[in-house]
Amino acid sequence: MNYEKENLTKKYPDLNSLLKEYHDGMLLFDLIDKTIWTKSNSDSAGIEAYYNSHKSNYMWGSRVEINKYTCADKNTVDALKKILTSRASKNISESQILEKLNKKNKNAVSWERKKFSKGENADVDKMEQKPYSFVELKDNVILEFKQVLVPEPKLLHECRGLVISDYQKVLEDEWIKELRKKYKVQVDNSVLTTIKESLK
Repeated sequence: MNYEKENLTKKYPDLNSLLKEYHDGMLLFDLIDKTIWTKSNSDSAGIEAYYNSHKSNYMWGSRVEINKYTCADKNTVDALKKILTSRASKNISESQILEKLNKKNKNAVSWERKKFSKGENADVDKMEQKPYSFVELKDNVILEFKQVLVPEPKLLHECRGLVISDYQKVLEDEWIKELRKKYKVQVDNSVLTTIKESLK
């Protein structure tokens, strides 16, 4: 059995090729991990510098900004709707709305400002794009239209995955250029012919 194990790769050339391919693949994976993947994820300065010089590649399209109010009950919804109806003429801010409605109950209404691209939220897509217009949704939620936002670069944390992926490609291209300068590429035509034949 020991003799058989020691001579497996001699007896079975395909197994020998497979083991060599696996061995070389592991070495290549480890090398690429250290040279590209780990570096691109840990190189915060490099990622930020790449992002700053390629911001135009990571743009938001046209979006709308919405005020989302979540009320505790229907009475609060009705009170909020009255305020929103007269908001434009009275120039009432969001903080003033919260202060007034949360005077007796601090949890009567909560507010957050959100941004949506077209197709991201069906309720927002249906809204009239006019400042201070609003719609009432189920679960005591009111959406108020704020403004249309012009296309702008995404912040780094909003597109970090894409930036890292592109930065990895840059590191890989630079690494391959260095390898080509250092080592001459030689093609074994006999092996190439064998591969071509096996693919037919």
